[in-house]
Amino acid sequence: MLINETAAKEMGFNQPLGKTISLMGKDNLQIIGVIKDFHFQTLYEPIRPLVVRFMEKPSPLLVAKLKAGSEKGTLEGMKTLYNQFNPNVAFDYEFLDEQYNRLYTSEQKVSTLASFFAITSIIISCLGLLGLVIFMVIKKRKEIIIRRIHGASVPQVVQLLTKEFLYLVGTGLLISFPVSYFFSKKWLDSFVYHVDLQWIVFVLVGFFSIAIAFLTVGYHAYKAAHTNPAESLKIE
Repeated sequence: MLINETAAKEMGFNQPLGKTISLMGKDNLQIIGVIKDFHFQTLYEPIRPLVVRFMEKPSPLLVAKLKAGSEKGTLEGMKTLYNQFNPNVAFDYEFLDEQYNRLYTSEQKVSTLASFFAITSIIISCLGLLGLVIFMVIKKRKEIIIRRIHGASVPQVVQLLTKEFLYLVGTGLLISFPVSYFFSKKWLDSFVYHVDLQWIVFVLVGFFSIAIAFLTVGYHAYKAAHTNPAESLKIE
């Protein structure tokens, strides 16, 4: 039989080749090779001891490695050969990579849902900011007129209108970062093998969040700052 590296360590063999063991009621099973560790379960699980044993009884399953680009022709040939020996039994096959990918179906669904809700929340947040800045521009119209008459520049007026919203966005980020870090780390820790959370991810999220907020607020702030004071006075 063949064993993996983890099995050799668990058995305490420094030189496992040629050793004989008992397994599943069979005595004197000889180890003829050691396989490098590989994942045969999900990454939620650590690599466990593995034994690959020659079975005297015929197996109903066949594992075949197909040459890239010739899958269709090879499968047709396998089906023809199979039907010669089992004409009344359907030829059924499955690709191992598809079988392995199904182990992470839940993660793929979570990723899709997270992306959908993230985009939706960004759109809703931008609409909320847009409504607030329009309300603020109307509310501070007189103040903007007076500041413009007294020589305030357009950048100064834009800064007046945007700094309050950017402060709110910054406060929201400071609250959300620890919560996001906690739940993200908790989810990653459920995997035995996982990446570590990097601070640069939160920096980029903060930068893009502030940039989106500034673009949403800045346009109307700039438009309000460029309004002719005389026209605004007529409205007032």
